[in-house]
Amino acid sequence: MSTDELLKTNNIEKIVTDGVEIYESVKNNYQPAENGKFLAIDTGSKKVYLGDTSAEAVRNAKMEHPDNIFYVVKIGSDTAETISHLFQNK
Repeated sequence: MSTDELLKTNNIEKIVTDGVEIYESVKNNYQPAENGKFLAIDTGSKKVYLGDTSAEAVRNAKMEHPDNIFYVVKIGSDTAETISHLFQNK
């Protein structure tokens, strides 16, 4: 699915809102041991995927959810540093 199609079929604001909520509920499982690493969060399934980089976290998530948009967060960073990423299969 192309990025344009993903944007048309997904509510990005809801993904961000749900992603923040899910991260808040799981962050204590990852902090401080994994600070600086990334989580890609599939807001539909509420599954989280860990990676050393945002790209690695998304690749891990894409293995199970190839056509989804993920909320990506850097573990241990404040909200101002958090970014929602769009990645498509290459």
